[in-house]
Amino acid sequence: MTRARWQYDEMCQTGVDFENVERVAQYDEQQGSDREAERELVKRLGITPGNVVLDLGCGTGSFVCEAARFGAQVRAIDVSKAMLEFVQGTALREGISEIKVEHSGFLTFEASPNSVDVVVSRYALHHLPDFWKQVALLRLREVLRPTGKFYLRDVVFSFEAEDYELSVESWFQRMEEETGFSREDCEAHVREEYSTYTWVLEGFLERAGFEIVEKSYPGPEYAEYLCVPRARRLTRR
Repeated sequence: MTRARWQYDEMCQTGVDFENVERVAQYDEQQGSDREAERELVKRLGITPGNVVLDLGCGTGSFVCEAARFGAQVRAIDVSKAMLEFVQGTALREGISEIKVEHSGFLTFEASPNSVDVVVSRYALHHLPDFWKQVALLRLREVLRPTGKFYLRDVVFSFEAEDYELSVESWFQRMEEETGFSREDCEAHVREEYSTYTWVLEGFLERAGFEIVEKSYPGPEYAEYLCVPRARRLTRR
């Protein structure tokens, strides 16, 4: 895909350098790799053999491995070559051949309109400034089939805007106590990356042509959405 001179360069990573192999391995340890949780997500999204699944910002690949085990045609997409090499290594060790790794991102991946059954993105969309988040979501809506689903989980702020100082300080403290991420990591996220408010992101989703059929805020800094193309409601099982 040819990139216009004015287009945002999503290959230039913000925040943590995930071309650093040691940081990639460390990320896998910090984020954890709960395969049972990944299998539950595959089932929740109704992924079946032959489905075309895109994981944008696939990270170290625990979800794509489980989706492939269910028989899906999986495209593991990331802007970090080191992440993709990690995914390839994991798939090789586990004997999984149904994963295609792609060095691209939200603005540069290629897919025909109405050709994808499920799009998953976790902790990746915040790497784009808000203007480009909207562009990315428009692209995702275009490639999804009318019966498709979009699952999004990310760092998204639901605290009151006027409380931002106390809220981010509280988040930094909890992250240090509960995870392997340092205060410095969290400070870099707020300073250099592009997490936004829930009311902003939800507006983007709706303007892109999605209907939010499920949403939750696991904490004041996180949000999870299950979306479908507008004009179709998800049949609950």
